[in-house]
Parts: sequence; C-alpha cells; structure tokens
Amino acid sequence: MRNMRKISIRILSLLILVLPVSIVLATLPPSTEIAKPEPIGTFTINVEVANVKDLYAWQVLMVYDPQTLVLTDFTPGGFVGSKYATETSGSVQYVFVNATDIGSGLLLLGGSLVGNVPGKDGDGLLAKVTFGYFSNDYEVPHVAFGNRPLVTYLLDSNGHVIPTGGETLLSLEFEG
Repeated sequence: MRNMRKISIRILSLLILVLPVSIVLATLPPSTEIAKPEPIGTFTINVEVANVKDLYAWQVLMVYDPQTLVLTDFTPGGFVGSKYATETSGSVQYVFVNATDIGSGLLLLGGSLVGNVPGKDGDGLLAKVTFGYFSNDYEVPHVAFGNRPLVTYLLDSNGHVIPTGGETLLSLEFEG
C-alpha cells in the first residue's frame, strides 16, 4: 500500500510538472517560416519608349502574377538617366526611382530628370526588369494604364502628360 502511495505521488508530481509545459508548448504558434520555392529560370522585360518628345519624367505600373513570377532584379535603362537618386552627371541631374514591388503583383518604377533641363527626344530604354518564374506556364507582365492612384504616365518638362498609344509608344519588350 505504501508503494502504491509513492507511485501515485510520483505520477501526480510528474503530471504537475509536465502538464504546464505541455500546455505552453501546445499554445506556441507554429513556425511561420515556409521555404520559398526557387525560380526555375529568369527572363528580362525592357521598358521602352519610342517617338517621344520632351520626356522629363516617367512612371510605369507593371502587373504580373505573383504566384508564377517573382521580381529578381531591375536596372535603369539610360534614356532618362542611368544613375540612382544620389548620383549626378555633369550639369544634368537625373534620378532613377527604384522599382517598388507594392504587392499583389504590382510593380511601380520610374525616373526623372532634375532641375531646369530640357526633356529627352527619340527612342530609348527606360529600365530593364528581370523576373524569375516558378513554372513554364506563366504570363508575361504587362503595363497597367489608368489604375488610379497608381498610374502609368510620361511627363514632359512642363509637367504635362505625354499621350501614349498614338505617335509616342510605351512598351514592354520580352528579352527572354
């Protein structure tokens, strides 16, 4: 009988020690770190402008499927600046506003000249954007026009919108 009492006290003591620890462990949130898949390949999209007059600033909103694509790199194209915001070249200053992945498959990027300088005329590369893909069955990103408050536009040196689609073209060219 005395042995049974010792065993009962040991079991009770063990439960008193183990039960709170079990409850604490059970209430801890599971690890939220999920391994992200690695892209199986990449492709580059060139953001280009053609036949433009007096281009001073630009902003492009790109739309893509974040389930099949991931932004991996972006670089300035050089037509309206090829440097980042803190750099200048001689008397002409310009900025390449970083590309910003704003979520939900939206990528906002742009650039501008700075100061009292004329805009650029002609054809040119505004930016290169590289995406990784998780499946060969993906759609190439496209430009979103008219999605306020985030819009795609070209501005002249007076701050006026340069219409696209007529003489002036803004396009995304697949470099593949």
